Amino acid sequence: MSVLVLAFIAGALATLNPCVLPMVPLTLMGGMSLAVTMPGTFLASVGPAIGLSIEAIGIGGR
Repeated sequence: MSVLVLAFIAGALATLNPCVLPMVPLTLMGGMSLAVTMPGTFLASVGPAIGLSIEAIGIGGR
């Protein structure tokens, strides 16, 4: 439990970095989480229908 609390505090402190401050509103609005989860969800649901497999993704990532 204490590790989770420390991780939360570290993440909160990381937002004080000037490089991260422009991203805070997007993160709070959920824009970043949607930008990451929507393509992943789409490929996970449609991927097998269009012929994508774990092997094909693994080969493409090399």
